[in-house]
Amino acid sequence: MADFLAKNNQVTAIEPSSEMISERKQNFSYEQLQGSLELLQNYLTSLLTSSFVIMFEYVSAPALYLTEFSRLLKRAAKFLWSSITRLGALCIQWFLKMTQKSPAAFSGQEYQTHSMGAAKVYQVQEVISGLPLEVEDYQGVRIFYGQSNDYKAAPDWAQKMLEMSRLSATNPYRDIAAFSMFG
Repeated sequence: MADFLAKNNQVTAIEPSSEMISERKQNFSYEQLQGSLELLQNYLTSLLTSSFVIMFEYVSAPALYLTEFSRLLKRAAKFLWSSITRLGALCIQWFLKMTQKSPAAFSGQEYQTHSMGAAKVYQVQEVISGLPLEVEDYQGVRIFYGQSNDYKAAPDWAQKMLEMSRLSATNPYRDIAAFSMFG
């Protein structure tokens, strides 16, 4: 995601996993930092002027991250984040024949993903409650999730994903997409 955004933007990416950093593809220039919440807490002033993306499913306290991001956002800055949807998680787990995990994903309990470890699906309004943030819009951005890495390495994979995801901008598809983008 950072590389994609860096094509037309100045990007600072923060990733806790050294493994994820080592496996990233970088076609465009951006600053990559390894760390987590502590890096955000070290920034003393507003610095975010446009947008950022985070996957809150993989952090234990998403509200803490949102508090720091809302502190760092400049006025009129856009806040974007990608989230696994509850219904999308259920559909994907069934699709991947992991039916024993589906009830946990659907009920908001922690469950194990096939490639990223523990995750917990949450409701966006619950996480932003009490923060100076509001959802202006949301879109389903990824209908399919969980393809093998061989498939993702194909030269036209990203374009095919974008074409499929165009469907996700309308209901009912945006509500059942594996991920949604909120802003």
